[in-house]
Amino acid sequence: MTRPFTVFFACALVLSIAGGAFAAPPPKITLYYDVKMAGITLAEAIETLEHDGLGYRITSEAKGKGVIAALYRGAIRRSVHGTITPQGLRPAEFEDQRGDKQPARAAFDWERRTVTQSHDGKAETIELPADASDRLSFFYQFAFVPLPAGDLRVTAVDGKGMSRFHFLPGVREKLPTPLGDLDTIKLVKKKDGPDDKGTEVWLAPTLHYLPVRILITGNNGDRADQIISRIEQ
Repeated sequence: MTRPFTVFFACALVLSIAGGAFAAPPPKITLYYDVKMAGITLAEAIETLEHDGLGYRITSEAKGKGVIAALYRGAIRRSVHGTITPQGLRPAEFEDQRGDKQPARAAFDWERRTVTQSHDGKAETIELPADASDRLSFFYQFAFVPLPAGDLRVTAVDGKGMSRFHFLPGVREKLPTPLGDLDTIKLVKKKDGPDDKGTEVWLAPTLHYLPVRILITGNNGDRADQIISRIEQ
């Protein structure tokens, strides 16, 4: 996740949070991100969320810019669809394709509490953790359900395996972006050890708690920084 391409979500729902009320995102919203390393923009990521209050779909595509585009002509395409429940986004199928390679898929069976992961021509069905999500749905989860006040734990399923994340309670932070300074809630992953990658996520309450920045820091200090540049509705 330290490379630029591995960085990484018709009726409105009205939900309550912290004693107030907020509306879910519009039926369709597209977020554009610049992906930077060492302060240099190397890629653009485009993510579109569509929903009708009952089901949802998220698509994501990342392509290189400048020299990276010339060296790497492929793209990373990810997608997920599922249902919106009182507990949040419940994925049905997640797909991750890198360039021309065969995509990795995760098919969720919530009734049987299993997930079937397939990649490289192999498939395996395993038990589905209660806190399971995927690498797209999790980042858009809090546009539909309240953000917990305490620690947050999630198991991200991506078709190749599972990664467990333990986020500390969110803190408020003013974030400079090309859209202007945004009031955000920052989530920081608790590292399991010195070799664990760092993950930080900024959610914007005034933008339906959508992710406006995701920063991945490798154990070698490399930083892959995905920050919002434009939003279309």
